[in-house]
Amino acid sequence: MNKQIKIYTILHCFTLFLIVSSKSFCSFEHLAPCARYIAMGNTGVGSVDTPTAVYLNPAGLEIDHTLCFSAYFSHPFGINGISSGAALMKASSKWGSFGLGYKSFGNNLYSEKVLSFSYGDRILDHFMCGITMNFMRLDIKNYGYDTQINFDIGIITRITGAIRYGFYASNLNRARIGARAESIPQVFVTGISYQPQENLLINFDLYKDILFPGELRFGTEYHPFKLVNLRVGFQTYLKKVTAGFGIIMNRTHLHYSFETHPYLRLTHHFSITFNLN
Repeated sequence: MNKQIKIYTILHCFTLFLIVSSKSFCSFEHLAPCARYIAMGNTGVGSVDTPTAVYLNPAGLEIDHTLCFSAYFSHPFGINGISSGAALMKASSKWGSFGLGYKSFGNNLYSEKVLSFSYGDRILDHFMCGITMNFMRLDIKNYGYDTQINFDIGIITRITGAIRYGFYASNLNRARIGARAESIPQVFVTGISYQPQENLLINFDLYKDILFPGELRFGTEYHPFKLVNLRVGFQTYLKKVTAGFGIIMNRTHLHYSFETHPYLRLTHHFSITFNLN
C-alpha cells in the first residue's frame, strides 16, 4: 500500500514538472497566497492592503495600518499529495510598515520554501513604495537542495479619490536556482483599482512574466451584505476563471476561492485573516 501511494505521488509530481511551461504552481511561480485576491483573478497590485502585500505589492503595506496576521492553504489541482501554504503578517510604525511572509509548495519529494521580509513607506500623501527580500530554498529528494535571494519592489499612488495605480516588479536581480539556464520567474505587473462606491472594488491588472506572453487580469469584489463579500475574476492567457466569497466575523475574515485550469482540475483555496487593532 505504501509503495502504491509513493508511486501515485511521484506520478503527480512528474505531471507538475511537465506543465511548468503552461504556468502551473511550480518553480516559484508568482502567486498571491490569499483566497481573496485569487478569487479576483489574482489581481490587486493597486489595492492590496493586507499581509498579502508582501507577495503582491509591498507598497500596499502602507495603505492600512492595521496589525494583521493571515494564513493560506490549498491542494493545487485537487492533488492530495501536494500542498501549498503560507503564513503572513504586517505591522506599522512611525518608521513605515513591515511585513513578514513564509510560503511553501510541494511535498517530501519536491519542495519550494520562501521566507520574505518587506518594508513599505509613504513618500508623499498619495504615493507609497515598498521592497521585499526573499530567501528561497528548493529541495528535490535524492538531488539535494539549493538556496537563493531575490528582491521585489512596488509602488502605489492614488490618482483620484476612487482610483489607485500600482506597479510591481519581482526578482529584480534575476536570481537562479541551481544550474538552471533560466532565472526564477521575473514578473512585472501594472494595474488600476477602481472603487466607485464603498461596497464595490474593480481591478484591472496587466501581468507579464518575461518567459510567457502578457495577459490581462480582471477582478471585482462586491459587498451585498455587511458580513459577506462576493468575488469573481478572469485571466486571459490560460482563460482561467476564478470566483469566491468572504465572510467577516468581527476581526476575523474567512475567504474561499476556486480557480479553473484548461488542462487540470479545479484548485480550491482557503485563507483566514485576523485584524488585531
